[in-house]
Amino acid sequence: MMVNMNPRDDQTTLRPTKTGGRKTDTPDIALTLLHHPDHRRVGERVRFPAGQQLDISRLEPIFRTPRGAIIGPLDDPFLSRTPIHMSTTPQGSVSLRGRRGGWSVDGVGQDEGVFLGTGRVEGGVVIGLGDRVVLLLHRCPALNVANARHGLVGDSAALEDVRRNIDRVASQDVPVLVRGETGVGKEIVASAIHRASDRSAGPFVAVNMAALSASTAASELFGHVRGAFTGADRANAGLFGRADGGTLFLDEIGETASEIQPLLLRALESGEIQPVGGAPRRVDVRVVTATDLPLEDAVASGKFRSTLYHRLAGWTIDISPLRERKDDLGVLLLHFLRESLKELGSERRLAPTYDAESPWLSAGVVAALAAYKWPGNVRELRQLSREMATRHHDRDEAEVPRVLAMPTPTAAPPRTRAKKTEHVDGARVAEVLEKHQYRLGPTALELKIARNTLYSIIEKTPGLRTARDLDAGQITEAIAASTDIDSAAANLRVSTRGLRLRMTALGIDR
Repeated sequence: MMVNMNPRDDQTTLRPTKTGGRKTDTPDIALTLLHHPDHRRVGERVRFPAGQQLDISRLEPIFRTPRGAIIGPLDDPFLSRTPIHMSTTPQGSVSLRGRRGGWSVDGVGQDEGVFLGTGRVEGGVVIGLGDRVVLLLHRCPALNVANARHGLVGDSAALEDVRRNIDRVASQDVPVLVRGETGVGKEIVASAIHRASDRSAGPFVAVNMAALSASTAASELFGHVRGAFTGADRANAGLFGRADGGTLFLDEIGETASEIQPLLLRALESGEIQPVGGAPRRVDVRVVTATDLPLEDAVASGKFRSTLYHRLAGWTIDISPLRERKDDLGVLLLHFLRESLKELGSERRLAPTYDAESPWLSAGVVAALAAYKWPGNVRELRQLSREMATRHHDRDEAEVPRVLAMPTPTAAPPRTRAKKTEHVDGARVAEVLEKHQYRLGPTALELKIARNTLYSIIEKTPGLRTARDLDAGQITEAIAASTDIDSAAANLRVSTRGLRLRMTALGIDR
C-alpha cells in the first residue's frame, strides 16, 4: 500500500507494509525540497518510517514545513501525474520505479528504476523531476525544532542539535569548544552563544590564534603597559581586557603557541591576566574556542597541553559539514542569493515564480550544486552564491560558475550523455523551440537535454538566439513593428518572458 496523505487532515496517515511486527530504531526517511519553482517552498519535507511506501508525482505526497504545518503536494503544472513508486525496507534501503523518463537519480536519467542501499540513502540521494523540482532523499532522525533560531539558517536535524546545545549552554557561563571543518560556521555559533547568554550586552571579541606570533601573543592577548618593550608607546588592554564583561572567541585554538598555552590556562583557571610589564588583574571573560583539528591527537603528541584541552572543553559543540546535511542546502542557497541580489537591486529574480515556466534559478543548477562535496562548506556556498548573483543577475537564468570543479555524479557516464547531445542538431532545436514559443524549459524537457546544453546548441546554430543576445535597438524596432509584446517576441524568435526580462535589464519601458 502507498502512503495516504490528505491535506485536510491534521496528521499524515501511513498504511504500513507487512514487516512481521518487528520494531526498528532506523531513523525516518525524508524527502526534502531543494528546489521548486515557487522558492518559498524550498526546505519543505515529507517524512515517514522506514518500511513504508510512497508515490511521488504532481499530486502526492503532501509536504509540510519543518515545523509540521501542512502545505500540500508539489502541484507544479509541468510535473507528470504519473507517479514514481518508492518502496522502503525497515532497514532503510529504497527502491524507486515508475514512468519512463522525466526523472533522474544523482544526475542519471531513469527509464525503469533503481535500488538504493542504506549507505547511499544515508549519504543523501538527489532526485530530479524534469527540470522543475529537486528532492533530497535522506535519513531524518526525530526532530524537535527549537524555537530559538540563533541566526542559523537551515532545518536539518544536525543544525537543530546545534541550536539545542546553544540553548542549554548559553546561560551556564562555562568554556565552550566548537568543533567542525573549515567554513561550517564556528564563529557564527560562538556569536550565537554570546547573544543568548547573560553577557549579550557586553563585547564579543574574536581572534584567530593562528595569526598570533609566539613573540607578540602574550601582549596581544593580555595587554601591556606603556614602555614594557621597545615600541610600546602606549598601554594596550589586550584581547582579554577588551572582552571584559563579555565573550572572547579564540578561533583555531589548536594553533596556539606552546609557550602561550600555560598563560592561557592560568587566565581560565584564576580569572586573572598579567599584562606584559604590569601587575596581574582580574577580568570577567567567558572563553569560547573553535578548531578544525583533532585536539585529542595534538594532546597525545604533546603539541597541546591536556590540562588546557580539558579546561576548554567544558562543553563541546560539533557542527556537521554541509555534505552531511544537504537538506539545508536549498534554504542556504536561497538565503545567500537573496542577500547578494538585494545588493545588486535584482531581488525580483527570486520573487515567487510558481507559474513561471523558466525560473531564473533552475532545477538543473540546484541539482548540480547538490552533487558537489563542498570542501569549503557553508563559506564556500556563500562565496559561490555571490558569484552566481554577480555574474547572472542580468540574465534570463543563473548558471553554475565554471570555476567550480563539479564532480561527475556517481554512475553517470559522461559518454552516454554526450551521445544523446550529438543527435540533437540545430534544426531539431529550432523546430522544438518554435513549437514551445521559444521557451527554454519546455524545449529542454522535450529534447531530454540539460538547459546549459540547449544554450550551447543555440549559440552554435546560425539563426538561433536567446533574449539576452538582443540589444536595445533590435528590441525597440521589433516593438514598434508589433501589436503587442507577444508578437514582438515571436518576431524576434525569443520567449515573451525572456524578452520582458531583457527589456528590464536594458531599461526599456514595457
